[in-house]
Amino acid sequence: MKSECSRQVGKRKLPKIKGVPSGELLKQGAEWNDEMHRMFPFRYMPRGGVLFFKTMEASNQHEEACRAAAMAKRAKERMHE
Repeated sequence: MKSECSRQVGKRKLPKIKGVPSGELLKQGAEWNDEMHRMFPFRYMPRGGVLFFKTMEASNQHEEACRAAAMAKRAKERMHE
């Protein structure tokens, strides 16, 4: 019996490693990259030094605060466009 943590969700085809470059794999990688940029058009985590947190909850709270600030900034920019 599998535990809840080990269940598989979705399926992904892993490409076979070949000795020569594949244009199709390059195209798939570029499409994936473009989709990621469309999903997340703005940076919400500040750049700079490494942050250390005592707990995952503190880390998650920091990430949520950064995301909320970035979303508010983006909304403000859109209002002035």
